[in-house]
Order: sequence, then structure tokens, then C-alpha cells
Amino acid sequence: MKCEICHQAEAVTVIHETVDGEVCERFVCEACARREDDDSPDVSDASSMMVEILLDAALALADDPDRVSRIAGEKPCPACGMTRQEYRKRSRLGCAGCYDHFERELQPVLRDMHCGERHAGKVPERARHATMRQRLEAALAEAVGQQQFEQAARLRDQLNELGPVPEKPVDAVRGGDA
Repeated sequence: MKCEICHQAEAVTVIHETVDGEVCERFVCEACARREDDDSPDVSDASSMMVEILLDAALALADDPDRVSRIAGEKPCPACGMTRQEYRKRSRLGCAGCYDHFERELQPVLRDMHCGERHAGKVPERARHATMRQRLEAALAEAVGQQQFEQAARLRDQLNELGPVPEKPVDAVRGGDA
């Protein structure tokens, strides 16, 4: 899995953060983990006042979570109103429109999860057969339209060789009870 901050290096550690009473996990690389550690406030006598100010500001923002998005100038999803902060907190999107709205942030995550940007999983035999048949029929229609009869004859033979789309097995329809 790639680092959730830089999206470049492999994640080797987890940072646990508590946001609004819920623990969130971020998987990060070694360099980003060091940077996050360096950015954490040092609670000494000289900086305790600054920590208090920041804590007060954080508590004020906790009362109105959407305020963070408004301050940062982030717009919520136009379809469902989900904010980036809400998505990050829940690790779930609100609707199909969120995929488009949060595309820039989601693209590297989805690419890492699925080892690519296109689905490369299994395709049912019936679907593969139907797709091949549609392609051959379209190519045949085009060849006939362009009066390429030799090409059309080869495509017709391939269609005949392919045969009709196989039907679902009867047992699969009835759930296997025969």
C-alpha cells in the first residue's frame, strides 16, 4: 500500500489520530512519519500557551465540523453534501457523485488498492462470449457496408464457429436443487 500523504513510497507505519472522539488510521511511509513526528507540538513551558490556543481552536472546530471545510475553501459533494473531512473520517463515500468530486484524492488510493486503474478481474464466460459476438457482428455489418465480401465471409465463419450465447445452466437458476 502506498503512503496516504505522499502517495509515492510504500507505507511502513500507521499513525493513529483521534478526531471528534473517533480513532482514524493513516498508513504512511517512513519519511512522512518522521515529518508528522517533527510537526507534533512540543509541550514545554514556553509552548504550553500556544498548545492551549490550538486546543481551544480545535475544540471550537469540533463543535462545527463543516467549518473546517469552509475555512479551507473546500466544497462538499454537490450530490450528497459530504465533505472531504467527513469522507476521510469515515473512509466511505456518500454517493456515486463523490467519486467524481473527490477524484483527485481517490485516484491514487484506488490505483494502489486494485493494482491499476482498470478492472482486471474475472469476467463470466457468458459475458465474454456475448461481447465477442457483438464485436464480430459489428465488424461484419461494417465489412458488408463497405462491400468487403471476403472479410465479411471470414467474419461470418467466425460467428458460426462461435455459436449462440450459452444459456445459464438450469441448476444455477434454481440454486442447485435438482
